[in-house]
Amino acid sequence: LARHLLRRDGVILVSIDNNEVHHLRLLLDAVFGAENFVDMMTWRGARKGDAKLTGGGQDYVLVYARDRSYLKSNDIRWRERKEGLEPIYAKAADLRKKHGGDFDTASKELRDWYKSLADEDPSKAHAHYNRIDDKGIWFSDNISSPNYRENLIYDWKGYSPPANGWRYERATMERLDAEGRLIYPEDKTKRVQIKSYLHMREEWAPASVFYRDRRAASSNLDSLMGAKVFDDPKSTDVLARLFHAITDDGDLILDFFAGSGSTGHAVWEQNPKDGKTRHWILVQVPEKPDASEASGKNALAAGYETIFEVTAERLRRAAASLQRETLDAPQLGFRIFRTRPTNLVIEKPLFA
Repeated sequence: LARHLLRRDGVILVSIDNNEVHHLRLLLDAVFGAENFVDMMTWRGARKGDAKLTGGGQDYVLVYARDRSYLKSNDIRWRERKEGLEPIYAKAADLRKKHGGDFDTASKELRDWYKSLADEDPSKAHAHYNRIDDKGIWFSDNISSPNYRENLIYDWKGYSPPANGWRYERATMERLDAEGRLIYPEDKTKRVQIKSYLHMREEWAPASVFYRDRRAASSNLDSLMGAKVFDDPKSTDVLARLFHAITDDGDLILDFFAGSGSTGHAVWEQNPKDGKTRHWILVQVPEKPDASEASGKNALAAGYETIFEVTAERLRRAAASLQRETLDAPQLGFRIFRTRPTNLVIEKPLFA
């Protein structure tokens, strides 16, 4: 059903833990075609401190396209703003203020700061941007063309071109040279490089491995609902990042298993951030909360007879909360549709 509902440029994301991910991968290969597999993203959560063998704590998000060849032929690219940029910019500003024009010392302290960060810190992913000058934070990047082009084969100030030629035409090289972005080695046999600045490359493809402690999502939902009514809700900030990278203005996001309603909440959070208007449809079977679980007991005690009622109430409270935070926010709301038995009469065949 999901496959037939998708647009040609649509994708499906399925979250699952490591117990069944191998079976799910085979199932999705059969339904969508192995050629339409995009990625298996790893969502690292909190490590299990009481684990007997390995720490675990990760889930997976399988990503399949409706037609991956269509995405490729139309040069469709998914992009998100890199995480952890603000701490890097703040640190560089402090170092420039501290050391003035002594960029070598400032750069060394920046590299030491990167080393001090925890592996999970998002700023550490950009540790190769480890040099500072008056224009910003940069690293020495390759200036070779990825593909051979004859017009990119030319001598540049006595330096021989790479095998495929320079990455830029002569006019662009002259501009980069005037801006002081080209790095010239003393030995003419070595390669010219370019200063690649962090502020010019703030977006990249969504990471295949990312870290987000799920406990924050649980505590945020508990606070919103006034009780623990749902186990292991999805983090709205993670979902919002994926929606930002993959979807665009006017797109429709369908969640077959709404649970606590994190998808709708995440879309509402993301829309004002990038000025887009995405829409959502959430589907939730009205099953009873599991009374054997603490959250299920609390949900029943709070008067929620089904998971669907938890979904709807969470969205009502999320809408009210988001509108309180931003007074000029558009009115948030949703409609509820309930399934009913069909009115169609299925006649028996004349001949059995």
